[in-house]
This record gives sequence, C-alpha cells and structure tokens, in this order.
Amino acid sequence: MPRSTTNPGTLLWIGPRRRVEVQRLSTVAEHVCPQVAYRSDLQDAVDRPAASVRLVMIVKSKSGEMDAATLSTIADAYPSAQRWIVNTSLCQTVPSARRDPNTVPMSWRIAADRLQEHWTSQTPETSALAADDATNDTGIGPNRRAAVLVLADCLTTADHWMDLVAADGHSVCWANNVESTSVRNIDLCLWDDSLAAPTDVATWRTRIRQASRCTRSTARHGWMTAMASPQQIQAASDAGIDTVIAKPGPVAAVQRLLRTMVGVPPTQSHPQTSSRRAA
Repeated sequence: MPRSTTNPGTLLWIGPRRRVEVQRLSTVAEHVCPQVAYRSDLQDAVDRPAASVRLVMIVKSKSGEMDAATLSTIADAYPSAQRWIVNTSLCQTVPSARRDPNTVPMSWRIAADRLQEHWTSQTPETSALAADDATNDTGIGPNRRAAVLVLADCLTTADHWMDLVAADGHSVCWANNVESTSVRNIDLCLWDDSLAAPTDVATWRTRIRQASRCTRSTARHGWMTAMASPQQIQAASDAGIDTVIAKPGPVAAVQRLLRTMVGVPPTQSHPQTSSRRAA
C-alpha cells in the first residue's frame, strides 16, 4: 500500500493501538498518513500537542462518557481538524445524533476503510470549494445533509448501517416498525431483511406506502438482504426499491452505494439492483 503524498498533515491517534480490533486501522494509518502522532489518552494529547493535525482520531475502548472538558480542549487546540470517535466492541456506541457536527462517531469495523478514503481524497479546502460550487436547493446534493431511516428488527442490527451513514455526516435514526410516526421528512429508507423479509411486489408496495407518512415524496429506498433470490430482488425493484445491497458486502462497496443514493437527487437517478448473493 503506497504512502499518500497528496494530502499532508498529521493524524493524531488518541487511545490504544495494540488491540486486535484496531490492528488493521493502525496499519492503514502508518501507510497513508505522512505522520502519525500517538497519544495514550485524552490528557496525554492535551499535555503533548501535535503539529499540523488534520484529523484527530479517538479510539474508545471503555464504556461510558468521555471527559467533556478535555474533549473541548482538544477541539479548541485543533479547530480545523475533523474528529473521529472510533468505538471498539467493549464500549457503547456514541449516539449518531451528536451535538458537535465536526465529530464523527463510527464503528471500528469501518474505520480503516474510512481513514484510507479520507486521507487520499480531496483536501478539506478543495472539498469545501467543491461543495460551494455544487450548491443546489433541490435534491440531496453535497450542500444538504440527508435524513436517513434504518428499518431493522433491533438496534444491534441497525447499528452497523447507522455508522456507515453517520460517517458521512448525515442524520440517521432507527425504527423497528414500518408505520413509525416518530420521524418526518426522511430522504432515504434503508430496509434490512431482519424486518423486511423477501416477498412479492404487492407486499413491498404496501410496506413503502406505510412508510410514506414519515418520508418525503422524493424519498429513495434501499434494501439490504442476504437471502433474496433474483426473482425476489426483481419484485422489490418493481415495487419501488431503488437499490438492493447484498450483505455482507465489502464496506467500501456498500459505502459507495449509499453515497450514490444519498448524494444524487432522486429525480436524476435510476433504480439499480444487484443480484449478487451474500457468501
């Protein structure tokens, strides 16, 4: 894996780096980042500030809340750097509806792919200019964050999909009832097969109609499934499902599909389906 030379800056890694869960993340960091500054904990990061920090990555390995005052100090020290909170399996997931828009929570499962993509993509300055040029009052372009609803049988099932969506800064919530009345103006519904099992066209149309009370008229629909046949995938597509995502799939591929769904105005897109079965 070649080291990136396009984007300078320092990755400030706060927290453990020897845990098995983050070994791949550590390897990717040392290959794509020109410089990595390791700090054992938040206080160590405050006591020993790093230079030219582009990204602050906090690897969270304990349950419970982090010290708010110390987090604020780090935010003040690196105001232009994005901050990630990488949750390992032993800690509680940071709520996706976070207060600080510059802090991105994510699962350790997707962090390595996100880091490689973040460091080899456009610089923050270039991205900001591109976003300004793309300003558009219609659809869900880069100028407007989307509202995403994950429909799954339980929060544990939805959590992985929520992390993928939240990593791009979109608002995301979960429901285990297709007739949920607790949300409005949803741009994208992601149906997990734990709640939306393979079925026929008529049943899918009923599901989508029931969900319409919480979606925009231009909302798009994606279905994540590991057990559908080609005929069942076609039935979902015929009923109004825009994209079928075979699971489990490579994180990068799933992320690209989600970004296509969220980043393209519904009126300018065409339904896509995939007949690939999960392994």
